[in-house]
Amino acid sequence: SNPPLDLALLELDTTNMPTAPIGDSTQLRVGAMVFAVGHPWGQRDVVTAGIVSGLGSVAAPNQQWRAQYIRSDVRLAPGNSGGPLLNAVGEVMGVNAMIFGGDLAVAIPTHVANGWLAGLRGERAYLGASMQPVQLADGQIGLLIVAVAAEGPASQGGLIIGDVLLTLAGQTVDSVGTLLATLAQQPIGSQVRIAVLRGGVAQEITVELTAAPQQG
Repeated sequence: SNPPLDLALLELDTTNMPTAPIGDSTQLRVGAMVFAVGHPWGQRDVVTAGIVSGLGSVAAPNQQWRAQYIRSDVRLAPGNSGGPLLNAVGEVMGVNAMIFGGDLAVAIPTHVANGWLAGLRGERAYLGASMQPVQLADGQIGLLIVAVAAEGPASQGGLIIGDVLLTLAGQTVDSVGTLLATLAQQPIGSQVRIAVLRGGVAQEITVELTAAPQQG
């Protein structure tokens, strides 16, 4: 389980069980139609509809980091948490989780959930650098590299302490959570383009990702 993300992994016998396709939540945009399915107040198989009203991050309870979320105006109630948030073609875009939003309809995006699952399987792509968010002069948020693992992908690719990451594989990385979620979508062994600021000058660096080292 992952209490900060309000997610848990269950093992089920899925023989002959239909499943909904998992969509790419990084492609979701404000204004898109979404549907929530759940059992609010004990009523089974209730569907509510709305549109995406915001995408971003929110402080996780009692945590020193921020969790990515999808905010929409679908109506959620106790019993909706853990149910899917679907797009207009029936793809799962997120897992409904009222814990972050109070009375707001908030869902954890599928790319964040997939990143967590990939880490459990030891299949997460690894960059090999420690970072912290930093605000730039134009108000943009980047990730400042504060440590680089010896012989890791970041070191081998030429990233150094003091570089500020702006994008990875074309995705904006404005939090450590966003970076980990983006890494989780990259195949191990793939070469990714990383946009950085080095001494105030924008550069692009190619890094070959490896598998995350096993812990313990």
